[in-house]
Amino acid sequence: MEHAVFDREQALSAVDGDKEIFKEFVGLFLGECPRAMAEIHAAINRGDASRLNQASQSPKGSVGNFGVRPAF
Repeated sequence: MEHAVFDREQALSAVDGDKEIFKEFVGLFLGECPRAMAEIHAAINRGDASRLNQASQSPKGSVGNFGVRPAF
């Protein structure tokens, strides 16, 4: 069974349908994503499971807010 990657209705419901606020959230996520991914990769390379768990929480939460349930 194939699932949609992005649930637009769920994502917009998180900001009460306000598309401008949603755009701001996306911009913040995109600005933060490279740093978070670098931390995740560094933790993996060091074999540091604790740091990996910590580093993954912020992007995981953001992805959940965007209605991307399979990735969450």
